[in-house]
Amino acid sequence: MKSIKQLIWAWPILAVSSIAFAHPETGSHSLYGMNTGFLHPLTGLDHLLAMVAIGALSVTRSAGKIWHLPATFLFGMFIGGIAGLLGAQVPSTETVILGSMIVLGAALLFKRTLSVRLDFLVVLFFGLAHGHAHGFEIPSAAHPIIYVLGFMTTTTLLHLSGILAGTALRETKAGSLLMKASGLAMLVTGFIWLS
Repeated sequence: MKSIKQLIWAWPILAVSSIAFAHPETGSHSLYGMNTGFLHPLTGLDHLLAMVAIGALSVTRSAGKIWHLPATFLFGMFIGGIAGLLGAQVPSTETVILGSMIVLGAALLFKRTLSVRLDFLVVLFFGLAHGHAHGFEIPSAAHPIIYVLGFMTTTTLLHLSGILAGTALRETKAGSLLMKASGLAMLVTGFIWLS
């Protein structure tokens, strides 16, 4: 439990130290793209918060379905990432990513989810946008497959940290308030960046 609490308190520090959007330097050279792919989701607060939020929201599901939303996001991100790697142009990708912050922030704030089917469609749509941004911004020196494996691994870990944080926070009233405050912060930040 102590390590979970330390993890929860570490997120604000990570969030403040991150830059607003995930845009690696195009000249970045790393061993076959693993470092670049692994770090890419961590270099943008918009990506990082959305992925953690999906993990936190998934704890509202029954124990056997806790990975459904993260798995849906990962699937969408993989497809979007491949499309980005192939150079597919998708309009308003950054707008959709900021929209994901607003929607997921509102879900955390109001503790509301949509119908299961609609939840999956929304999360899949957000995964496609986030994945496209990752894939489209691949550095020229990175190996595509290794790069994709890198950002998929980090995303999985971010979902897992959201699940751990959501599980710990829902156990107390203070934790529930912190979850709502996090949702409000995401919501407001998304609107500010969108404007």
